[in-house]
Amino acid sequence: MGVGQTKKKPTGLRVPRRAWMENMRVSSVQPVDEPVSKGDGCLNPDPSYIEVSEAKPEAALDYAKLGLPVFPCKGKRPLVEYGFKAATTDPETISGWWKKWPNANIGMPTGEVSGIVGLDVDVKNGLDGDEELSKLQKQYGALPDTPQVLTPSGGMHFWFQYPGTPVKSTSGELGKGIDIRGDGGYLIVPPSTIKQQAYEWEASSPDFPSSMPDWLVSLTRKPEPITTQSSPSSDSLYVEGNRNAHLASLAGSMRRRDMSADAIKNALLVENKRCVPPLSETEVKRIASSVARYTPEQESSLTLSAFTFSPVSDLLVTPEPLSYLIPEYLTPGCLGLIFGDPAAGKSLLALDWAASIATGKDWLTGTVKPGPVIYIAGEGHFGIKRRLKAWAIKHGLESELAEAQLFLSDTGAAFLDASSFVQVLDAITQLASQYGDPSAIIIDTLHRNLGPGDENSASDIATFINAADRLREFFGSSVVIVHHSGHTGKDRSRGSSSIRAAMDAEFQLEVRAGGERVLTCQKMKDGPTPQQRAFELEEIELPWPTEAGDLETSVVLSTTNLTTACKARKMPGSIKLGVETLLEAIRAKGVLPPESKRPWEVPPPDRVAHLSDWREAFYEKHTGDNHATKRQAFRRVRSDMQKSQVIFVINDFYWLTPERCQQWPELAGMLIATDLSRPVVEPWK
Repeated sequence: MGVGQTKKKPTGLRVPRRAWMENMRVSSVQPVDEPVSKGDGCLNPDPSYIEVSEAKPEAALDYAKLGLPVFPCKGKRPLVEYGFKAATTDPETISGWWKKWPNANIGMPTGEVSGIVGLDVDVKNGLDGDEELSKLQKQYGALPDTPQVLTPSGGMHFWFQYPGTPVKSTSGELGKGIDIRGDGGYLIVPPSTIKQQAYEWEASSPDFPSSMPDWLVSLTRKPEPITTQSSPSSDSLYVEGNRNAHLASLAGSMRRRDMSADAIKNALLVENKRCVPPLSETEVKRIASSVARYTPEQESSLTLSAFTFSPVSDLLVTPEPLSYLIPEYLTPGCLGLIFGDPAAGKSLLALDWAASIATGKDWLTGTVKPGPVIYIAGEGHFGIKRRLKAWAIKHGLESELAEAQLFLSDTGAAFLDASSFVQVLDAITQLASQYGDPSAIIIDTLHRNLGPGDENSASDIATFINAADRLREFFGSSVVIVHHSGHTGKDRSRGSSSIRAAMDAEFQLEVRAGGERVLTCQKMKDGPTPQQRAFELEEIELPWPTEAGDLETSVVLSTTNLTTACKARKMPGSIKLGVETLLEAIRAKGVLPPESKRPWEVPPPDRVAHLSDWREAFYEKHTGDNHATKRQAFRRVRSDMQKSQVIFVINDFYWLTPERCQQWPELAGMLIATDLSRPVVEPWK
């Protein structure tokens, strides 16, 4: 059986919750493209406990034996061409994949192909899927008992049997934080890991997926397709509803290139044959004549395409999995902002991102998505070549950068001036015709590329943002704007508040004590908020002599450890309960920390607590009136404590880290006041 072929799901499917899934240990997770060292971080006393890197290939084959097709992922992103569509139950193919990527996560397509529908309840990044799910159950009825998977972010996946009729995959349609993974979707399944945290089966849930309740099926049912008298052929792209908009947009593009009225008319008559049904010849000529009345400059205003609508069915199609140009920071096609004080390093960061994307060099958070980059520089042209040379020397990529598709403007632009903006558009279009559409367009700075306008004017900023959006939409690029901090509030950008409102992502770069540059994400619309990063300026000697005969120098941003202390505040009651019950578990059932051949990132104390013992202590103290409430509360507290660096975990053993968490000074006092005189026992004895 080859790639993409699957077996039919057996009746009465049981989830593959084998002993290794219950008992595996999450050791230090290595990149999927590196060889995995077995035994590192193992707990030697019990050979039945195995490393995740050993468990994943075996797990993938176990899913396949049950008729569940699988495919390998790095994090949540597919590693194979065609993604979840390449999923298979063929053991030879699966073994080959996991031999190549031993620590790859396991993806499983949902819907008819696997016979499984997933209800994904998310509780991260301000979402409260638990609360939304409670509302649904109060309105429609309780969910049946069914297999449940605890996710690393504190959420949960509920597994149900596919109902036999199409189930559309949705994102947030049933409530914020609630997604449906049906036809065209997929789930990451145990024992996959994200940042050393494992997907794991909820121990008290059953082994056999339940049928979807009728109310859930009805909420996820695909609407019946609307039939038309004539269906598009395989080479027909435009049907009723978008024919006029398509032809008008095409006509405008040709007019911007100064094509004649006859040339536009003839081209539209040919293109009209691809419309179903075609427009009348009179209507096509009317569109051509209407557009041709404008001069190229007049037609090429900031509105580059016709105003159109999309049916909601198009919007509800399962989107591609979240991907990044710069991991954790820039998603494809986003509108982003980097702001900060003068000399904070904003342009250095923007150039770092630009050069990394253009050369395909990994950034500090992971693998970038390479592609052409346009850099519209409104200032600092003298220094840019020196900064780029310093960047290339720093990373040993001088020849790679010289050959990269990174293009910098010779002057600034004036986005509020229509004719100037058309020149920008045409210049990028010419480059795109040779090298492909740019992956990123960087505008440095807003002020120097604004043109005849005022950055405090909401209307002027709206025009500027509209122009940036037109570039983003026209080329499918991420657009990053470099800007200055506000005069009064350093944690916001300067000028109209509409700037921040328009952004998909916003990053502040500030200078702190000792010259430390700290990058903070102030807004992230379409993904998890990345953690703070710290940089310092590193001076690089250039091979270019000055007039005095010395060698020139420039600077680059170099990563360093974040040293600035957090602001102290009162510990929330939920965190306090988590700390108290963890200490109680350590005091009552504490064991020696797990062994590790690698240096500890955070050295453990003499005694640590296993997850199951901590969970038991928490459930006993929590005042929730049922098991589900206690379980959800524990997941939230554990996730919040990890994000706040209150705890450290390895192999499901936890301990407190007051030295890493400065926002709650009382944490250290709670640790000191705890009686930990109980004799230490061996792990798992």
